[in-house]
Amino acid sequence: MTEPDGTLVTTTTTTSATTGIPKKPRQRALGRPFFIATTILLLLLLFTSIILLIISWRLSSSDVCLSPSCIHTAAVILSSMNSTVDPCNDFYEYACGNWIKQHPIPDDAPSVSNFENLGQDLELALKDLLEERPIPDLDGDAVIKAKQFYHLCLNESQISHTWRGVFDDVLRQFGGWPSLANSYAPVNTSIERLYGIMVAKFRVDSLFKATVQPDDKNSEKHVLLVDQPTLNLFARDFYMLPETEDERLAYRTLVRDVLVLLNASPSVAHQDSEDVLLFETQLANITVAEDQRHDIAELYSKWTIGQMRQQFPHFDWLTFFNTIFEDITDKNGKTITFNDDAEVVIYGVDFVQRLDALIPIFDKKVIINYLNWCWFFKAMLRDLPDPFALTMFKFYRSLNLMLVQKLRWHGCVTRINSLMSMATSSIYIRNHFDHEAKSQVEEMISLIMEAFVELLEEEDWLTPETKAFAKQKVHTMNQKIGYPDYLNNSSAVDAEYSRYLVYDGDYYKTKFQFYEMYQKDILERIRHPVDRDRWVAGAALVNAFYSPNTNEIIFPAGILQPVFYNKHFPRSMNYGGIGVVIGHEITHGVSF
Repeated sequence: MTEPDGTLVTTTTTTSATTGIPKKPRQRALGRPFFIATTILLLLLLFTSIILLIISWRLSSSDVCLSPSCIHTAAVILSSMNSTVDPCNDFYEYACGNWIKQHPIPDDAPSVSNFENLGQDLELALKDLLEERPIPDLDGDAVIKAKQFYHLCLNESQISHTWRGVFDDVLRQFGGWPSLANSYAPVNTSIERLYGIMVAKFRVDSLFKATVQPDDKNSEKHVLLVDQPTLNLFARDFYMLPETEDERLAYRTLVRDVLVLLNASPSVAHQDSEDVLLFETQLANITVAEDQRHDIAELYSKWTIGQMRQQFPHFDWLTFFNTIFEDITDKNGKTITFNDDAEVVIYGVDFVQRLDALIPIFDKKVIINYLNWCWFFKAMLRDLPDPFALTMFKFYRSLNLMLVQKLRWHGCVTRINSLMSMATSSIYIRNHFDHEAKSQVEEMISLIMEAFVELLEEEDWLTPETKAFAKQKVHTMNQKIGYPDYLNNSSAVDAEYSRYLVYDGDYYKTKFQFYEMYQKDILERIRHPVDRDRWVAGAALVNAFYSPNTNEIIFPAGILQPVFYNKHFPRSMNYGGIGVVIGHEITHGVSF
């Protein structure tokens, strides 16, 4: 291609230099430069086209992805790496060093990770959606109630003026709180009845957990369940280990300071906070660590109420269960009651046996004080403005859970997303979920299950019977992805929350009515067959679940987001993200 170019240039130059440009040849000379220029241009275009064709062919036959999503993903990965470090010396720093530098732990959180970051994104998305005015023809009554609740929660000034009245009304239901001089509960107050009211109306699980759920040994039927409680200090080790003495001191200080804020005398607050911590420590001591409770079959034990009353006589189980259900009716409108023949599943009989031995050791007043404290701690304290909020923050700060107070909207989003999860989920999936994800994640689950079954076949230490059982468990595992279809129907969502009432200007009255309706929905299931289509959690959640009762895996819309999943990501990224989560949940269903 260079040779013709050289000839044309040389010829033109020689003619001009030696002979000049006569008149007649001038017309010919005007056409010749034009022809030369045109030829050069065409040859350049031809050259460029050939180069582009070669590049295109190489790209089409290469495994390198240069799409915008691939380039963006590569940039994210590269920005997380610390390429100045030799991977042979410190691979973790090489792979993740810059991510750690770019993501310091926030002052209002105890840790940071991709899960926490995605959770923060979801909270912000819900905040924006809840702060929008109701959208005609889109937002049904349930969404409007959720938005009203959220705004009630934000109004600290209003809460400051209304909370005490609601608090006093509740204590009258309980029969009083011995720690408070103006609210003394007689010693003959029934622990069983008090705790039954707390469970039925406030979702409390401070002495033990009592609920209704599908029977593990008969998944078509609901059953009463008793399990160990959720501890206020997160885990039993906080009550036991010498190195957590500071945490226990901070907790005791919190109990004392809150009692004083509730008008208890300083001396009573001091003594009762000591007693509450002592009882709670003993209660924690009879629980079993969570890492030893993975085998449901080992935990499971079915009793009648009569057997429980005989074997564990220091707690009146019949009074307790009938108190929980005194406002619950069957489909004929008749109050649900139990007798000694009613069945109860216990997760961990040893715990219930030790609880029965613990109860008579303590004065009844101490146990009643503990129950009232746990109710206030879980149902009221976390949402109260200053001075309670400041007291709570000091406690969190002493546990290194945060350095600054969280903005109030965080807690308000969490509350409504827990109490009306399907209402908040309906607006979340409408605005923040790619509906193509369902089919793509279904395909991933199928392939991962297939690979898991192949791995089972390779394991020599498993018997043929065990392999066959495990494969059947995997093949019959139900899948719930994204969200339940009825969330696209606002009327169906409205029906689910039709009994929820919003009291204008009264946050706690509204919240406690929501609590009661939430529990009523669960308790009413005792006389109904298990609904296999029911979701155990909402869609606006950064988590995934395996349900042993129904042998199903659940992947809510909230976790089907970048960085775990995106339809434009390379498949390797999706398998390294949500694929890991899928594999993790599948293994929950197959324990050896």
